[in-house]
Amino acid sequence: MPDYDSITHLPYFDTVKQHQIILVRQTNTGINNKAIIFYSKRKDAVAYPKKVPACNEPERINPSGMARTLGMGRSRLYQLIKEGIFPSTSRDSDQRPYFTKDQQAQILAVYKNNVGINGKSIFFNPKKINKTNKNKHIKTSTKKIASITPQIRSRIKWLKTGTKSDPPQHPKNKKVNHPYNYELKASSGVYLGEKDQLMLSQFVKAQKLNLKHNTLKAICEDTRRFMLWINEEKNKKVIFNEITTQDVVDFQVYLCSQVGFSISTVNRNLVLVRKFFGWLEDQEGISKNPASKVKEMHSTKTIPEVIDQDKLDEIIKEIEKQNDPRFSSIFHLILETGCTTAELTKLDFSDISENNVSFGDKDNKLTLPLSPNCLGLLSDWLERRPPTESTKVFIGCRGPLTQRGFNAIFDKYSDILGVDISAKLIRDTFTFNKKPIKIKQGFVYIICEDIENGPTKIGISKSPQKRVSTLQTGNYRKLIIYEKMKCENMITFEKFLHKQFESFHLSGEWFDIKPNDASNSIKKYLEMFIK
Repeated sequence: MPDYDSITHLPYFDTVKQHQIILVRQTNTGINNKAIIFYSKRKDAVAYPKKVPACNEPERINPSGMARTLGMGRSRLYQLIKEGIFPSTSRDSDQRPYFTKDQQAQILAVYKNNVGINGKSIFFNPKKINKTNKNKHIKTSTKKIASITPQIRSRIKWLKTGTKSDPPQHPKNKKVNHPYNYELKASSGVYLGEKDQLMLSQFVKAQKLNLKHNTLKAICEDTRRFMLWINEEKNKKVIFNEITTQDVVDFQVYLCSQVGFSISTVNRNLVLVRKFFGWLEDQEGISKNPASKVKEMHSTKTIPEVIDQDKLDEIIKEIEKQNDPRFSSIFHLILETGCTTAELTKLDFSDISENNVSFGDKDNKLTLPLSPNCLGLLSDWLERRPPTESTKVFIGCRGPLTQRGFNAIFDKYSDILGVDISAKLIRDTFTFNKKPIKIKQGFVYIICEDIENGPTKIGISKSPQKRVSTLQTGNYRKLIIYEKMKCENMITFEKFLHKQFESFHLSGEWFDIKPNDASNSIKKYLEMFIK
């Protein structure tokens, strides 16, 4: 019987048991003294030596053990050997592959330095091991066969039959995008009347026309959370016309104190619940919006943790010693631009110019300058980057890096450098060191709900389209940009406009004036302001 490793729980044979097996093979007599005859199917099979090898063989490891040590599959290991990245295996007298001490040291050096023995660059992503699943390699019981995929189940059946036919072939699984049922998600598990159920479905259908998937999903989840809270905490059926302002306030306190949501998440729940009841009030489903007078919670801003300059210089020096241009370019890109790992996953060759890098979509692209040092590291990485079909800048062993891959790289270098570093920590350091820049150029916009009548919102923004999209999230009525006008010193001009329209002021930046009248007046004021 084989022994089992105390850490990995994998079966193995020590040298003594290997010695016994070879003796059985040579003498055709088992350890239980029963006779057995071995037949070799291979014509070119290597004959076993007459003398049994000694048990005191030098320390060595087989390819499977080496692959587990490096956190990769055996096929990947053999692929790297074929490419010349790792040294070839040695063979014992029985033609079994293994790695000697020197070969193991070479492989570990390649893994650490990211340079193969043939001089080619190779980058490894650390593989996380699930420490909780200690009994991973114990034989699967018959009760768990139902959870195995159909492909594996059919192959097990083929093995049990013992036929000489080819094993069953299965096409690769294709991902199927199942439609997201917003109406069902909003009312799932909620004790609701038929009339209120119909109104909820109508509200969700009305929002599909203007909002994107993530916003719609958040509205459904937050509205459902409020109604479930009414069912469980208040122990009553949800009737929209009977919900009071105190119920909304209690829900707000519940989310903050018992659920433990952050203040921003609690405020988001409140805004979306207010939007839902505002729509009901507009459709005359309820007499009054119970959430209209409930205000958002305010939080005290805390200073984020940042890396001081002396420690930052030490970290940069240590990173340079690792000779990994991929991580160096990632580190300096985040430090100089403040980009997120999500933006780095989308970074393409076309986004990098001579001195700049661009992030974001086509409609909302942000172009930032890069220092010569960062450009040099980036060009060094692109020169050593393995050739692939992907046009993404940062890739790993299995293709373009994902956010999970970036986090794994930061975890790897946190262990190597002995310093806890993360993408968020570097971004906070960028924000702390960056000097605030006042944006002077922008647009004066006019936003309204009704083109013919008011009210009208008059404000400034660098991107009016993005501004109206943000406002639409908290408003159930359709908002449109009536007009936008370019302005050089928009901050001063906005103060001037608000003072001129003070007699029409309603609340915030909303004024009781027709959009056409506001547009004509602003154009005249803009000409005066330029002169």
